[in-house]
Amino acid sequence: MYWHSIPTEAERVAIAQRLGGHIVELGEPSAEPKDDPALQSQSEAYVIGNYDLKIDITHITIASQQKLIDDVVLRYETHEYKLGAVEGLSHCMALAGQALIAKWQEEIRLLPDALAHKLMRQYAQMWAQRPLRDMLIKRGDVLYANRALNDIAEKVVYMLVVVQGQYPPLRLKHLPWIIEALELKPTNMLERITQICSLA
Repeated sequence: MYWHSIPTEAERVAIAQRLGGHIVELGEPSAEPKDDPALQSQSEAYVIGNYDLKIDITHITIASQQKLIDDVVLRYETHEYKLGAVEGLSHCMALAGQALIAKWQEEIRLLPDALAHKLMRQYAQMWAQRPLRDMLIKRGDVLYANRALNDIAEKVVYMLVVVQGQYPPLRLKHLPWIIEALELKPTNMLERITQICSLA
C-alpha cells in the first residue's frame, strides 16, 4: 500500500482488528541498505476467518516508491530488490489510486537500453565455468555441482527476460509461468532446466 505518510503500528493493528484479524507479524521489512530512502517500508501480517486466511501487507510512501523507480529507470541501478519491485509494479492491478499506478507503469513501460546492457554484463558472470562444472559432475560432488548448474540456469533465464525488454523478477518463483511468457526461448526450456538441475 502506498501512502503520503505510513500509519503508525497502533493504527495498523487497529485496522486489522476492526476487520476481525489477528496480528501474527508486525515489523520492518526494509531491504538493505537501511539508509536508502527507496528501500524503507513497514509491514504486518494477520489472519482472518475460520480458515485463518493470511493477509500480508507492505506499506511504502509514495516518495520512496518514486525514488525507487527513478533509481532504476533514470540511474540504472541493479539492486535486485528495486528491480523486483519495478517488475511487480509493471503488471500489478490497482484496487484504488489507479491514476498513480498508471503513471508509474507508464514511467517503467520501457526497459532502458543502458540498464539492459548493464544487466546482461552482470548475468554473464557465472562463477562456475565449464572446466569446474564438468569436474564437479564427474567426481559426484552433487551439492556443489547443483549450485553451479542452478546459477547458470538462473542467469540464462534472467538474460532471456532482459533480452525481451522485461524487468527481471526478484526471484524466479513460478518458473513455468515466467518461461511460458517468454516469446523467445529454447525449445522445451522448462524440461531442459528441470533435467539439468536434477543432474539427470
